[in-house]
Amino acid sequence: MWLGWRTAALVAAAAFLIYSLLPFLAPDDVAPSESQGSQSSAAARKGKGAAAGAYPRLEAEERILGARVWSVAELALHDGQDRNRPLLLAIVGEVYDVGPGARFYSPGEGYAEMAGKDASRAMSTGKFDVDAVPSLDGFSEEQVSAVMQWRSFYRQHEEYRFVGFLEGPYYGAHGSPTLELQRLEDTQSKTEKVGKTMAEARQRFKACNSKSKQGEDNTELWCDPGYHGPGTMPVYLTAYNPEAKKRESWCACASPAARSLAHSDDDAPATAPNELVFKFTDYPECKGKMRCWRPKKAGPPTTRKAK
Repeated sequence: MWLGWRTAALVAAAAFLIYSLLPFLAPDDVAPSESQGSQSSAAARKGKGAAAGAYPRLEAEERILGARVWSVAELALHDGQDRNRPLLLAIVGEVYDVGPGARFYSPGEGYAEMAGKDASRAMSTGKFDVDAVPSLDGFSEEQVSAVMQWRSFYRQHEEYRFVGFLEGPYYGAHGSPTLELQRLEDTQSKTEKVGKTMAEARQRFKACNSKSKQGEDNTELWCDPGYHGPGTMPVYLTAYNPEAKKRESWCACASPAARSLAHSDDDAPATAPNELVFKFTDYPECKGKMRCWRPKKAGPPTTRKAK
């Protein structure tokens, strides 16, 4: 009996000793320093897309004239192949240290083709094999806007650091913005203004409520006086921006009074910048009604000038 207890005690002591030494025999990943960012934690590095080690970081710079200017050749050295160099990329001529995002940008990962270069064009087309270049020549305003939104993403990212400008189509040898960059900025500003104007129009003439049930042929449209306003009725509305040549259409709720105050296509052409021209087309089933039913297969009502 005594011998049995003694054996059990020896086994327990041995187990405790092994458990105590285990961390030293098989240590976990080394905890990163603060400069590596929280995304470089041991947990983040495990599994697919794991980095073998953290990239060194560069100090952030102010995005002003006087910041470091990188050459194309210098930036190319920071494509992630050499883990002793910071992992960098450029977007519209702005260079960012993206070390904490190594699981996205390091060799073999999904966005590896962005590292070490300015691949702005591919940020819109998604064709990193052929469009990993900075030029946006031939892009529509919407495509330019998409790339500029990506630039905003990197600017606002909590862990990616701005570390200078890339000499090329957007910044000169001393970091001065080029005319091409100004053209893109103007395009983005115009797109934002148009978008803001359209958003205001959708707030002014809110979308109508709609409901359809499986197995039924009609869709119900209606306006809620408490939300859309008193006297509002479903109407097919087209808002057109003559300056930008952009139009959007939706089922809106509008009252006769609001329609009469809107700048409609029955009036003189819009003259103010980004002023919208509205076209109201009644749904045949909804004219004069707050609630109506339309065939599901029915397209937009025939376009004609509102009376």
